[in-house]
Amino acid sequence: MASEATVQGQEAVQCILCHNPVSFFCRRCGVNLCDPCVPVHLRAHDQKMVMTLLHEISELREKIEELLTAITEENERLQSSRPNLETLQQHTVKRLSSLSSFYQQKKDEVTTRGEEWHNQVDVYVRKLHQELDDLEREKFAKLHKQKVEFDEMIKKLDEMNKKSMILQKSKNVLELQVFKSVIEKQETTKEFSQYTLPAFHALETENNILEKNFGHIENMQEFKLSLSETIRNPDVSVLMLLENPMVSFTIDTGIPDENGENTRLYDIAIIDGKKIWVGGSGKLLHLFDLHGNFHQSLTVPCAGSYLRMYKERVVFRDFKEKALKKISEDDSVVTMFTTGDWTPYGITVSASGDLLVCLWYITENINGDIVVTDFQKNK
Repeated sequence: MASEATVQGQEAVQCILCHNPVSFFCRRCGVNLCDPCVPVHLRAHDQKMVMTLLHEISELREKIEELLTAITEENERLQSSRPNLETLQQHTVKRLSSLSSFYQQKKDEVTTRGEEWHNQVDVYVRKLHQELDDLEREKFAKLHKQKVEFDEMIKKLDEMNKKSMILQKSKNVLELQVFKSVIEKQETTKEFSQYTLPAFHALETENNILEKNFGHIENMQEFKLSLSETIRNPDVSVLMLLENPMVSFTIDTGIPDENGENTRLYDIAIIDGKKIWVGGSGKLLHLFDLHGNFHQSLTVPCAGSYLRMYKERVVFRDFKEKALKKISEDDSVVTMFTTGDWTPYGITVSASGDLLVCLWYITENINGDIVVTDFQKNK
């Protein structure tokens, strides 16, 4: 009995590979090994580790490729906005370069407005001066007439007094009776005219009367524009209309065409914000002020279209002679230059003072952009 119990208690732990009694334990793999199987297990263990390492390297390579692909896509997305950003950068640089001239132009507009008001004030002051001069002459005449009348009355009183003193000494009854009837008919002055001096009634001015009537500076505004919309649709400009247009005044020019039938208006050119040259389908340019009053007309070689102000002179195109012409100081038409084989159409003057000419319509907006039309695309 004792022998059987001992045999059961000494049951050997078997090797996982050959089932012989074990001598070693692999902690990494958690298996029992005998002496002969240790080298075999180590070779298999190393091979498994190599396979695991290769598998992990393969997974890492796939991950790197996935990351590189994602980075490439994002970089392409970012780089696709570069042309738009470069365009905006050029636009900003151009606006910076023309900023000084733009604000100087606005200062000139304010100065012109001030000169207009000064002129109106001067005219009104002269009008009041003239009224005072007229009143002064009128009052002088009235006072002078009144003085003459008073002089005559005083002279007559002196004559009556002198006659009375003489008669009192002579005591001639007949003369006294005659003089008595004369002096009784003389009347004393009971009333006379008094003329007041004119007064100047200065009206109270409101604190903001100039802002209401003269004008004011609109504060700078900031607009958020979508660059992504431009990337998705390159034909859509990133700029937008900042202000809604409004009609300030209306002038009935009544310009006829060459046959005198059509009253079609082609173009206008504003002079110092005070007057406008108007051109139509005929060969006449008309000058109006902003109140609609007609001032003069000039004959030009062709229809009065594409008018612009350049260095204080009206510039227009002559499509027949393929030239740009201007109206000189003596109202004669002078050729500035010819355009060779192509016909000039659009004319504009940039904020920097450059004269630009193209084959179709051209102008510069308030942002400093040069805008042209595309006749084929109807844009």
